[in-house]
Amino acid sequence: MVSERDSKISLFLTTFNVAKQPLHAADYISSVAPALPEEPCHLYVFGFQEFCSVMDSCFEEPATFHLIQENRIALDTLRNKYGHGLNFTTIGFCHVGATGIFAITPFPSRFRDCKTATVSCGNGGSSLKGGAGIRVRYVCEESEPTELTFANAHLGAYEGEVYYQRRVKNVWTVMRALDFGDGYSFLKPTSHGFFMGDLNFRTCKNPGDELPTAELSRLRDQTHESYSKEDVEKLVLKYDELLQGKSNGDVFTGFSEACISFTPTYKYHPNTAIYNSKRCPSWCDRILFQNTYRKNAPEVHAYNSIDTYLRSDHRPVYLHITVPHDAPESMIGHNGNLVILPSAVPSRHVTQATRQEMSLPEEDDLVSGPTSMYMKCTAIDKLKQLLVRRVADTSLGYGVWLGSTPKGRLTLLVAFLLIWILIYLSR
Repeated sequence: MVSERDSKISLFLTTFNVAKQPLHAADYISSVAPALPEEPCHLYVFGFQEFCSVMDSCFEEPATFHLIQENRIALDTLRNKYGHGLNFTTIGFCHVGATGIFAITPFPSRFRDCKTATVSCGNGGSSLKGGAGIRVRYVCEESEPTELTFANAHLGAYEGEVYYQRRVKNVWTVMRALDFGDGYSFLKPTSHGFFMGDLNFRTCKNPGDELPTAELSRLRDQTHESYSKEDVEKLVLKYDELLQGKSNGDVFTGFSEACISFTPTYKYHPNTAIYNSKRCPSWCDRILFQNTYRKNAPEVHAYNSIDTYLRSDHRPVYLHITVPHDAPESMIGHNGNLVILPSAVPSRHVTQATRQEMSLPEEDDLVSGPTSMYMKCTAIDKLKQLLVRRVADTSLGYGVWLGSTPKGRLTLLVAFLLIWILIYLSR
């Protein structure tokens, strides 16, 4: 018989943009440990963005070193919460630039065949933006094995329609170009899917504008405690780009997000709880899950931000969820194209009144079926990641090194002097 605990897979996911600052171990542990579930989960997945400087992110060795430090702090956080009786083990670890992901479990014997994948979608094909993914098989003696796929992404920033469309394109690029080497990208018929990160969707439509309305302006002037969950939900409904884009079918088809009842996670003045007036407060940091289950829909236990870690201009966000062993219905057709399926659980945010107010299609009018959007990694995607990304990262990394470090500037000066001498002698 399958025990009640093993009848579902318990997961804890968290995403955090560190803003190029070293993760402070004591502060992180004291902030994140209280948010962890009282009972150990089967798997903990940590996603970080901007965990090192731009220069370090362009080179594999220093970037990996920084993510290892984050991994050690995460392990210490789990041990702080649950004691040292459990053997927490990192079973998956990868990064693209300064966007990294790793998975930790107290039950390593239950997880097999871990695969990783990365994709860049920054300017010039660089790793300034992109995604890192982990796919792992969960094995339980009493049930069939099931796969879990996680992607952590850092998408393009800034307000405005052009940048919104760029973010939407980034999402589809990451989903399509993550190559796990098993014939599938992010979406796979036999796998659960989770997509998280600093997705950078905003609340202000016009670049350069001040805060769009007095409703959001109030966030700068009042404490978070003055906002009820209902107040926050209304602000999300009215202003959040991601919710509106998802409802319109632009992005994250077949995915759901737990109801947002926490205040915007960006942009703060570091080391304070004060929003930066140069940016409209936004819910940039998000966690979504594929929700095309035929039965036994996932159960969300908690979806929240952590307001006590102040060293970044973002706040960490976490999701505690249990999913059934049976994977959701496949969103990939036999030809590799995306198939639109109805969500098992409708969004709590998008009520009937909200649909009318936002001019969204009624649920009965939503269209399901195959599309022409190809969702497997292509030869062009592989070429970009193999060649273009390396050239872009190397050029960017050495460019930053030459322009921002004493040794780099000295090297540049010597090079200019040598060139000048050669030109002078050639006359």
